[in-house]
Amino acid sequence: MSSQIPCVVAQPVLLGSSSAGYSKEELSPIEPPSPANHCRAGTWQGPEQLMHQVRMRRADLRSMDDSKADEFNMVRWSMQDGKLSCVSGTARSYTYSGIRCGPSILASAPDFDFENAWKQTSSGGLFESMEAWLTKRILSPCFDEMAYSRLPYMFGEESSERAARDHSEGNCVAFAQYVLQKLREELELDESSAQSPAFIIPSTLPEAYHQPGYPHWAHAVVAIPLRDFGCIILDPAIRVPCPVVLRGASPQCTFDWADGPPARSLPGASSHTWRFELDSQAGQVRAFSPQQPHAPSFTYFTKTIENPDESITIPTNDFNKRIPVVRTDKEGAKSAHFSIRLDKSRLEACVHGIWKQPLQFAELRVDPLTKLQEWLPQQEASDLEADVDSFYKHILEIVQAHQDAEAEGSKTL
Repeated sequence: MSSQIPCVVAQPVLLGSSSAGYSKEELSPIEPPSPANHCRAGTWQGPEQLMHQVRMRRADLRSMDDSKADEFNMVRWSMQDGKLSCVSGTARSYTYSGIRCGPSILASAPDFDFENAWKQTSSGGLFESMEAWLTKRILSPCFDEMAYSRLPYMFGEESSERAARDHSEGNCVAFAQYVLQKLREELELDESSAQSPAFIIPSTLPEAYHQPGYPHWAHAVVAIPLRDFGCIILDPAIRVPCPVVLRGASPQCTFDWADGPPARSLPGASSHTWRFELDSQAGQVRAFSPQQPHAPSFTYFTKTIENPDESITIPTNDFNKRIPVVRTDKEGAKSAHFSIRLDKSRLEACVHGIWKQPLQFAELRVDPLTKLQEWLPQQEASDLEADVDSFYKHILEIVQAHQDAEAEGSKTL
C-alpha cells in the first residue's frame, strides 16, 4: 500500500444518484509524487513502480473487489408508511461516497494531553496504568452495554451516533461514537468543551468480515493521539480485547487475542498472539495475526474521518448479506450471536456456545411466529435483545420483505 494514500476523489456519485454512464475513467487524475518530495526516496523505482502506486491509490478508494467485477449483489432497505421494504439488485460499489479525511493524528503534538487528563480524573488513581483504566472504564462498559447489530439501520435509523445513544447497538461507527462519548464522560470533560481527546479513523476489515462490494476502508475505530507522537487505538466492534498502545522508537504492541478473526483457507495457529505495528511514515497501523505473521490482516489509517456514516455505514448496509446481532461479555468474548443470512435464506444463532440448526426462511411461511419461538425460545432471545417481542417482529418483517423483493426480481440500482 502506498505511503501517501489520498482520501478524497473528485466527488463520487452519492447513494441514490444516477450512475448512468459512470465509468472508472471519470475519476480525476491522481498526480504522482515527485521523487524529491517522496517521503521514502530510498524506495523509488522509476516510472513502472510509480504507476503501480497510482493504481494502488485508486484501488484503495474503491472496493477491494472492484478488480473482479463492476457490480455486486445488494439489498437496499427503507421504511414506507411504517412498513419495512427492500429492493434486491446490483450496484456499483464505487458510486458510493468515498471517505473524507481530516488531518493525521500523528502530524503534530495533540492539543489535548490525554495521559495527564486520565491521571486527574476521580477514577484515575484506582488503576496502576492508563491501559488498565481504558480497559475497565471504556472498553468493558462498551462490550457489556453495546450490541453489534444492523437492525437499527434496517428500521429507519440513519445516524450511528443516535443508534448508540438511543438503542445501545449499531455497527462499528456506533461503537466508535459510544467510545468517544464514554471517554468524555470518564475524563470529566464539560459538554461545552471543544477539546477532543480522541477521533474516529478508518480501517480495512479482516478478510473474514469483508463482504463483496464493501469499500476498502469499511471499518471505523477510535484513535487517541499521544504527546510523544504515538497513539492508542480502541476497536471494540471487532472485539479487540484491550487498548492497542503504540509509542516509542519501535512502536509495537502484542497481546493474546483468542477470539481474533481467522484467516480463511489457512490452518489454525497454536499461538493467539497478535502484533500491531505503527508505520508513522505511511500513517498506518498494521495488524498481524498468528496465522500470517508476515502479512497484515487489516490496517488502520491514522487520519480522522469526517463522514463515517456516509462512506462506511451506507455502503456496508447495502452490500451486507448477514444481518447480525452479536453480544459479548465484559472482556469482549462473544456470548451470543444471531444472523439473518440473506445469502443463504436462513436464520442462524449461537446461544450459550452452541450453534443451533439453521432455520430456513421457507419454514416461516406458515405460522411464522410460532415457528420462530420454537426455534429461538424467549429465554434465548433475551440474551440477544431485551425487547424480545420487538426482536421477533423485526426478524419476521425482514424475512418477509426480503422474500417479497426476491419475488419481484433483481434490479440495477
